[in-house]
Amino acid sequence: MVPRRVSGKRAPEHVLEPEQPEDAAFGVKRRPAKRTENLAAAAVRSMAPSKRTAYALHVQHEYPRQKESLFPGRGKLKQREHRQVISEIGRLWHELSNDEKALYEGDASAESQHRKEVIQSLQVPEEQLACAAPTLGDAIRIGSWEFIGKEPLATGRSSSLYLVQHSILKKHAQAAVYLQKDDLQEELRGLKILSNIFAENPEVDWMEALYMVPLYFLVDGPTPCIVHEHLPSLHGYGAMGDNSRLMRDVAEQMATSLKFLHEHGVLHLDIRPKSWFFSVSENITKLGNFHAAILEAEATNLKFHPYATGYRPPELHCALHDAVATRHAEAWALGASLAHIASGEPPFQTLAAILKFQAQAKTAKRHEAASNPALKLLRDPVQLALLRLLSPEDQRLSVSEWLEQKQFSVFLLEP
Repeated sequence: MVPRRVSGKRAPEHVLEPEQPEDAAFGVKRRPAKRTENLAAAAVRSMAPSKRTAYALHVQHEYPRQKESLFPGRGKLKQREHRQVISEIGRLWHELSNDEKALYEGDASAESQHRKEVIQSLQVPEEQLACAAPTLGDAIRIGSWEFIGKEPLATGRSSSLYLVQHSILKKHAQAAVYLQKDDLQEELRGLKILSNIFAENPEVDWMEALYMVPLYFLVDGPTPCIVHEHLPSLHGYGAMGDNSRLMRDVAEQMATSLKFLHEHGVLHLDIRPKSWFFSVSENITKLGNFHAAILEAEATNLKFHPYATGYRPPELHCALHDAVATRHAEAWALGASLAHIASGEPPFQTLAAILKFQAQAKTAKRHEAASNPALKLLRDPVQLALLRLLSPEDQRLSVSEWLEQKQFSVFLLEP
């Protein structure tokens, strides 16, 4: 092996090119491939919120006040003046009591912990994340609805579902009980966006046919909750693709509910199987979980990374200030959801899996993209239809285009 040169001189013998891995079958030396995991780690770091020291938080808090005190009414400071302000802030820091510094240290520790939690949520499959599920406590009734048992039907990170029954009509429903009142209010805010669409379009009278509409809600009190009709979510249903006619109908209804939102300038931003609720007997699929819904006009000013990790499109795995939600992002999330529902397997467990899939889809290796653990369980025509939604952003069909081309009909094609 020839030593490489350093600064025009022959390198010492110990400064050598790294050994290239050798193909065991052919004895051919090759360069190691770029690891998708490294790209995923970089994406996670860019998406996670920053953490600051106690002193940095003190500087942020004091800078406007000290700037105005030393240089009243001034705009941008010169470098010397800026250093003067920082010097004064440093002096004030040393004069703080231990208790006052402890407040800043507590805020810094909270930021650090929040960053760790966000990083974990991006790296660990959703099913493995701990759920801080709310409990009923002593609650036995909300409004006209009575709780049936204390065991939840399902649990989530912000709410849990419980079975309830109307005290007079004896009708069953499900109550989403929230851990925090703020989370409940976000859901009601999103539902208000939905109800405004129908209020402005009185000729459309089928809101309850495609969306989960509240029967009752309670904001104040020990049990903040929303009562909906009793429908299980599509998450965990199994491989619905085995029933081709049922899967075709479900796919069409899912796409239709999204298309209607998009036509009226609304983005859902939490598309995944858990957000759709399904009745086998009535063959009805309804979209719920509107806590993240926004108007398209707000899509460039996101306060959070939309979608759960396994259903978030590749282009949104970036720093929050660069993230822009679009209808095409919704299409990716729909494609990932359909792949999960049809195969019974989540197509993407990690961010690294999404980036690897995207890299394959951008090249001539589309056949490798189809080898995704969920997609490979489906027939070729179904794979191709879903890849129309799971393509790179500039090649991806919108939900409306996918629906208009009747791509959902491939589920009925004979093997």
